Amino acid sequence: MLWEAFALGAKGYHLRKITEQITAVDNFKQYLAHEIDTLQEDMARRAHEGQKRLKAYAREVVAQVRREYGTIHKDFRHDVEDALNTFVRVLDTSLKAWHLHMPMHFSSLATKE
Repeated sequence: MLWEAFALGAKGYHLRKITEQITAVDNFKQYLAHEIDTLQEDMARRAHEGQKRLKAYAREVVAQVRREYGTIHKDFRHDVEDALNTFVRVLDTSLKAWHLHMPMHFSSLATKE
């Protein structure tokens, strides 16, 4: 019975880890969707505070997206590629509207990893 207990324990651990990653993928997609919904409004509000504040906001958003993306195991990142590419396009378009550029280390995040 000891070997069966080990086998069940290993299977349970594996299923828990997979469930955590599937949940992380879903949470990341929801986070990106929320950011897309609020991005233009937030940028417009910060633009009135000045170009420096707008740049700082863009850096904050990019840093947070990178952190969230980093929590997803590389084997599961393919599941968020479409959502991440959509977010990058929306952010790039929004930044161009304010005559700003996408940080180079972020613009290729979805396609490199």
